[in-house]
Amino acid sequence: GRSSSSREDYRSVCEAKKAISLELSISNPTDKEVVFEVGCEGEGLSGSESVSVGPRTEASYELLYKPTFIGKSVGSVVFLSEELGEFWYEVRLNAEKPRAVPLPNMVAELGKTVTMQIPIRNDLTESCLVHITMSNSTHFVLHSQRKVSVGGNSKLDVDVTFIPSSLSVGDSQACLVEFSSPQLGEWSYTLQGQGVPPTVMDPILVACALGEVTQT
Repeated sequence: GRSSSSREDYRSVCEAKKAISLELSISNPTDKEVVFEVGCEGEGLSGSESVSVGPRTEASYELLYKPTFIGKSVGSVVFLSEELGEFWYEVRLNAEKPRAVPLPNMVAELGKTVTMQIPIRNDLTESCLVHITMSNSTHFVLHSQRKVSVGGNSKLDVDVTFIPSSLSVGDSQACLVEFSSPQLGEWSYTLQGQGVPPTVMDPILVACALGEVTQT
């Protein structure tokens, strides 16, 4: 059984901006059903406010870990009941930098361009400032300021244009587009640009006898 106040440690690693589900076990050694009130503390931790455990059984409590910010922190989950007192987990959290999300290839003929829209979503109620950096400004152009403001509960599309050169024919050009915000955290995308030779139109054969005018 559980003592009136006891603790266990738990470790969890997750990429920022992603979510994982953790299962914590809580037992009831008594002959009656026990309802625990649950309190979650920690960046990105959430779960139900209560859990019911049948007599002389063990139940699983689902804890959601969805960190916004990169880094290590410590959280806690406290189970409290009148019958059994307090039981809590210390959760050591590690939010790693999220891997860049690859976007569809951008293909354009030499002398032409292709543009892609990248959405920035803000699920918070207040406006957020987002800083944008690009690793390849030779072949890719950002059609916005490097710092943009995204309104609360809204989405902002930023345009990125790929400009092929002779270097990008045969060898694709990569670009890492990174976004960072004090409120929204960090995330990134990878772009691949491929230049292709210009389309050559089929030649038109015009035959004309000397001294005659031909219309085509």
